[in-house]
Amino acid sequence: MPHEFSSVTVAGVVKALRALEWYEPIVAAVPPASRAILENPQASRYHPGATLDAVMEALARIHGLSGPERVMQKVTEQSIEGIVAPLARVFLTLTGNSPRVLFSRFDALLSATARGLGASWVDDAGEQAGTLTITYDLTPSPAMAAAWKGALQHVLVFCRVTGTVTVRDSALPNAAVLHVSWS
Repeated sequence: MPHEFSSVTVAGVVKALRALEWYEPIVAAVPPASRAILENPQASRYHPGATLDAVMEALARIHGLSGPERVMQKVTEQSIEGIVAPLARVFLTLTGNSPRVLFSRFDALLSATARGLGASWVDDAGEQAGTLTITYDLTPSPAMAAAWKGALQHVLVFCRVTGTVTVRDSALPNAAVLHVSWS
């Protein structure tokens, strides 16, 4: 199944682009199909992944890889800090405040915002580090990996830990691989 992103995710990207004052230049830089979803995210419940991928690629062309990273960090902040925050904080408090709790359930969290993507978490250094692999129906661009990096960085902030997220080379052609560590 080709990957798709929810209208809520696209609306979050629009809101982040506007907050960063990047909306107009990005709308001008993307193909017509991507422009259409940015102008009307609610036109469909899900949008073809390639249209949002093109937005991230335009961000990378204009702002470097920090562009998609910053946008998705802001999107994640806006989505987590809303209604989800109180419930997530209670859950984290009951399970030990470790980001591992959220990363290990990332596949389930992802299913609320996208279709045709998968995620798996593997602890690689005990409770304070691991690798998250996000699988696609195609080879994700460096811009998409940077976007995931930004999203995961905000998860660390939300969990109130200091940490790093590093994009790693993938042995799989259809995966973005991110190493996460925190203290």
